[in-house]
Amino acid sequence: MENPIYYVFLTLIVLILVFLNCLFSKDIYEWVPSIKNQIMLYLLVWLLPIIGCYLANKMGGLGWFAKRKSEIGNAVISSGFMEMDSVFNPGVKHTIELVEKQKYGMYQEKSQSDDKDKNT
Repeated sequence: MENPIYYVFLTLIVLILVFLNCLFSKDIYEWVPSIKNQIMLYLLVWLLPIIGCYLANKMGGLGWFAKRKSEIGNAVISSGFMEMDSVFNPGVKHTIELVEKQKYGMYQEKSQSDDKDKNT
């Protein structure tokens, strides 16, 4: 009798590839406007599982593997200091709420502009 661990490992790999291909197919459907390009990228992703994802990313300009800039930086440090200050000075709590509301508003504006860019 053969070792069933190989079958479990192979099944796990296949399930992971199918899951990733489904995610990539969803992104292709949402980002690429041309039907011809969509079909070509779908074929690349599904027929060549690993290399096809890389080629589809390059040819479609989807940006799957691009490094994203961190927007955290000094904002986390300053909000941490303000939280510490709010323990000793309760009036700072109002300032913290205003800063968080402003950050949330900027985040919403950015996400709406990103959505508009995807649709065009």
